[in-house]
Amino acid sequence: MSFSWTKRGLLLKPGGGIPGLTHASHPVVVSQGGNDFILVFSMRDANKVSSLYSVSFSVRDGALELTGTPNLALAPGKKGTFDSEGLLGCCAVTVRGRTFLYYTGWNNLGDGAWLCDTGLAELKPLSGEVHRRFEGPVMSRGIENPLFAAGTAIKHDRDRFDAWYNRGIGWVENPRGESVCRYGIFHAESDDGVVWSYSGKQVIPFLDDLEHSFGRPCVLEVDGRYHMWFGARGASGDPQYKIGYAYSEDKTSWVRRDDLAGVRPTGVEGDFDSDASTYPYVFEHEDRLIMLYNGNFYGATGIGYAVAQK
Repeated sequence: MSFSWTKRGLLLKPGGGIPGLTHASHPVVVSQGGNDFILVFSMRDANKVSSLYSVSFSVRDGALELTGTPNLALAPGKKGTFDSEGLLGCCAVTVRGRTFLYYTGWNNLGDGAWLCDTGLAELKPLSGEVHRRFEGPVMSRGIENPLFAAGTAIKHDRDRFDAWYNRGIGWVENPRGESVCRYGIFHAESDDGVVWSYSGKQVIPFLDDLEHSFGRPCVLEVDGRYHMWFGARGASGDPQYKIGYAYSEDKTSWVRRDDLAGVRPTGVEGDFDSDASTYPYVFEHEDRLIMLYNGNFYGATGIGYAVAQK
């Protein structure tokens, strides 16, 4: 199955209209009911430290419109904690009337190296308020994940949680002589969404030996088939993120078909997504799929969207 996407342009400009802030990245969408939604996303301050913000928006006939102004939802954690130097949105999961927000927490290690793991918060859909459930991460480096476990998509189905997350593999040198982290999308399961069993299985194959990074994935079930959109970069030496795509019948075995992703950089100078596209988040509204995504420079040009018929 493939979807025919139509780009609709920018939804949110970088900085969200707040002085001193830049970027708008890693969008996550939570329904408020009907045509109303909450967007949770990341913005950076002057020190390049990112926090989570929330803003309301509406959808009518496939068109998105902001209906509020961004508010701070979750700031970095205490000094020394896994999320003390930045937060990035991952996904939202509603279970028995409660909405849980998974996010990536960030630490810088020096010499350009970094560490990031997955945290858990609870979100109030009507207000957009977010509160940490734990000071520590719920998915992190350890025996199964030597470097990190972050950039996570999670689904809850029949009292089981499935996660597709970025597991750090190692630091490598790219064709330009730069040190980059190589990480891929792996699968894990949980009974409660907090304690995880890691399969050790990389579910999305690398295209070649040069591909090294996968942006945060998004998984959606449509008509009994599972679809995953994600960012990927490095293949054939290309440093820019492009949105990739895969599908599955069982949530564990995936067929990668980036040619069916449907949303690509425009190549037009001045467009927010002229050179790159990444961090897709796809949700359903009426008879449409809507994808929020970032363009150039990891969200430095804001959040745009595209629409497809189901």
